[in-house]
Amino acid sequence: MDCAEFIEIYHELDRPDTSGSLFRERALAHAETCASCGALLTDGEALDFALQNLAEGSSGREASPRVEAALLREFKRVKNAGSQWRIYKQLAMLGTAAAVLLALGLGVHHRVESRMRTTPPQVASGTGASAAGTSAG
Repeated sequence: MDCAEFIEIYHELDRPDTSGSLFRERALAHAETCASCGALLTDGEALDFALQNLAEGSSGREASPRVEAALLREFKRVKNAGSQWRIYKQLAMLGTAAAVLLALGLGVHHRVESRMRTTPPQVASGTGASAAGTSAG
Protein backbone atom coordinates (compact mmCIF):
# COMPACT_ATOMS: atom_id res chain seq x y z
CA MET A 1 0.00 0.00 0.00
CA ASP A 2 1.24 3.50 -0.75
CA CYS A 3 0.38 6.90 0.73
CA ALA A 4 -2.26 7.74 -1.90
CA GLU A 5 -4.15 4.51 -1.21
CA PHE A 6 -3.86 5.06 2.53
CA ILE A 7 -5.27 8.58 2.32
CA GLU A 8 -8.13 7.36 0.14
CA ILE A 9 -9.29 4.72 2.63
CA TYR A 10 -8.14 6.43 5.84
CA HIS A 11 -11.60 7.69 6.82
CA GLU A 12 -13.14 4.26 6.36
CA LEU A 13 -10.71 2.20 8.45
CA ASP A 14 -13.16 1.73 11.33
CA ARG A 15 -16.31 1.44 9.24
CA PRO A 16 -17.44 -2.13 8.61
CA ASP A 17 -18.23 -3.30 5.07
CA THR A 18 -16.12 -0.60 3.41
CA SER A 19 -12.89 -0.72 1.46
CA GLY A 20 -11.17 0.74 4.52
CA SER A 21 -12.15 -2.18 6.72
CA LEU A 22 -11.13 -4.65 4.03
CA PHE A 23 -7.61 -3.20 3.81
CA ARG A 24 -7.29 -2.24 7.48
CA GLU A 25 -4.33 -4.52 8.24
CA ARG A 26 -2.38 -3.32 5.20
CA ALA A 27 -3.19 0.30 6.01
CA LEU A 28 -2.03 -0.05 9.62
CA ALA A 29 1.16 -1.77 8.47
CA HIS A 30 1.79 1.10 6.06
CA ALA A 31 1.14 3.70 8.79
CA GLU A 32 3.76 1.99 10.97
CA THR A 33 6.42 2.37 8.28
CA CYS A 34 5.42 5.79 6.87
CA ALA A 35 5.89 8.82 9.12
CA SER A 36 3.35 11.10 7.40
CA CYS A 37 0.61 8.44 7.25
CA GLY A 38 1.40 7.43 10.84
CA ALA A 39 0.98 11.05 11.94
CA LEU A 40 -2.30 11.27 10.03
CA LEU A 41 -3.56 8.12 11.74
CA THR A 42 -2.48 9.39 15.18
CA ASP A 43 -4.15 12.78 14.60
CA GLY A 44 -7.33 11.03 13.46
CA GLU A 45 -7.40 8.82 16.53
CA ALA A 46 -6.85 11.86 18.78
CA LEU A 47 -9.71 13.65 17.04
CA ASP A 48 -11.97 10.61 17.45
CA PHE A 49 -11.11 10.42 21.14
CA ALA A 50 -11.78 14.15 21.63
CA LEU A 51 -15.10 13.91 19.79
CA GLN A 52 -16.17 10.91 21.90
CA ASN A 53 -15.34 12.84 25.07
CA LEU A 54 -17.28 15.82 23.81
CA ALA A 55 -20.24 13.62 22.92
CA GLU A 56 -20.23 11.99 26.36
CA GLY A 57 -20.02 15.38 28.07
CA SER A 58 -22.87 16.83 26.08
CA SER A 59 -25.15 13.81 26.00
CA GLY A 60 -28.79 14.78 26.17
CA ARG A 61 -28.12 18.16 24.61
CA GLU A 62 -29.16 18.82 21.03
CA ALA A 63 -28.11 21.38 18.51
CA SER A 64 -30.61 24.09 17.79
CA PRO A 65 -32.68 23.75 14.61
CA ARG A 66 -30.92 26.86 13.31
CA VAL A 67 -27.50 25.21 13.60
CA GLU A 68 -28.78 22.02 11.99
CA ALA A 69 -30.29 23.98 9.11
CA ALA A 70 -27.04 25.94 8.64
CA LEU A 71 -25.03 22.71 8.54
CA LEU A 72 -27.37 21.12 6.01
CA ARG A 73 -27.23 24.26 3.83
CA GLU A 74 -23.44 24.22 3.91
CA PHE A 75 -23.27 20.53 3.05
CA LYS A 76 -25.59 21.09 0.09
CA ARG A 77 -23.58 24.12 -1.04
CA VAL A 78 -20.33 22.17 -0.99
CA LYS A 79 -21.95 19.26 -2.84
CA ASN A 80 -23.41 21.58 -5.49
CA ALA A 81 -20.10 23.39 -5.92
CA GLY A 82 -18.46 20.05 -6.70
CA SER A 83 -21.22 19.21 -9.15
CA GLN A 84 -20.87 22.55 -10.91
CA TRP A 85 -17.11 22.08 -11.22
CA ARG A 86 -17.69 18.65 -12.75
CA ILE A 87 -20.20 20.12 -15.23
CA TYR A 88 -17.78 22.92 -16.22
CA LYS A 89 -15.01 20.37 -16.69
CA GLN A 90 -17.23 18.18 -18.88
CA LEU A 91 -18.32 21.19 -20.95
CA ALA A 92 -14.68 22.20 -21.43
CA MET A 93 -13.80 18.69 -22.60
CA LEU A 94 -16.80 18.65 -24.93
CA GLY A 95 -15.83 22.04 -26.36
CA THR A 96 -12.26 20.87 -26.89
CA ALA A 97 -13.46 17.72 -28.67
CA ALA A 98 -15.78 19.80 -30.87
CA ALA A 99 -12.91 22.16 -31.76
CA VAL A 100 -10.66 19.21 -32.68
CA LEU A 101 -13.38 17.67 -34.86
CA LEU A 102 -14.04 21.03 -36.52
CA ALA A 103 -10.34 21.49 -37.23
CA LEU A 104 -10.11 17.98 -38.71
CA GLY A 105 -13.18 18.58 -40.86
CA LEU A 106 -11.84 21.89 -42.14
CA GLY A 107 -8.49 20.25 -42.89
CA VAL A 108 -10.13 17.49 -44.90
CA HIS A 109 -12.32 20.02 -46.71
CA HIS A 110 -9.30 22.18 -47.58
CA ARG A 111 -7.40 19.16 -48.86
CA VAL A 112 -10.29 18.06 -51.09
CA GLU A 113 -10.72 21.61 -52.41
CA SER A 114 -7.01 21.97 -53.20
CA ARG A 115 -7.02 18.63 -55.08
CA MET A 116 -10.01 19.74 -57.12
CA ARG A 117 -8.23 22.99 -58.09
CA THR A 118 -4.97 21.29 -59.11
CA THR A 119 -6.61 18.46 -61.08
CA PRO A 120 -7.24 19.51 -64.70
CA PRO A 121 -10.84 19.23 -65.83
CA GLN A 122 -11.65 16.06 -67.75
CA VAL A 123 -12.27 16.62 -71.47
CA ALA A 124 -15.30 14.79 -72.81
CA SER A 125 -14.02 11.73 -74.62
CA GLY A 126 -15.06 10.98 -78.14
CA THR A 127 -18.52 12.41 -78.63
CA GLY A 128 -17.75 16.11 -78.51
CA ALA A 129 -14.60 15.98 -80.67
CA SER A 130 -15.99 13.65 -83.32
CA ALA A 131 -19.18 15.63 -83.65
CA ALA A 132 -17.20 18.80 -84.14
CA GLY A 133 -14.99 17.12 -86.79
CA THR A 134 -17.90 15.73 -88.80
CA SER A 135 -19.86 18.92 -88.88
CA ALA A 136 -16.84 20.87 -90.10
CA GLY A 137 -16.42 18.67 -93.14
